[in-house]
Amino acid sequence: MNDGGPQLTIAKIQGLKYLPQAQTVAYEAAGKQTVCAHVWKRKGLLGARLHIKNTGLCTVTAERTTHAEDDGGKFVGSARSTRFLT
Repeated sequence: MNDGGPQLTIAKIQGLKYLPQAQTVAYEAAGKQTVCAHVWKRKGLLGARLHIKNTGLCTVTAERTTHAEDDGGKFVGSARSTRFLT
């Protein structure tokens, strides 16, 4: 269903990982680790569910860029650039 919002984009972010023993999602870069979210299981009437609470310490931004890319003589005109800020 398209509600008029931006198109969903799924991307792997280097350095972002789930740490199951700590039950956190953390971003690691340049020897520094930042906890982005805490994760825990809750049991309810519909079964167990994961809950994630954002710490507010991590931000992902994406911006549309245009660049030429050599793929055998064809022009590829549009790409998405992602930055991860801590």
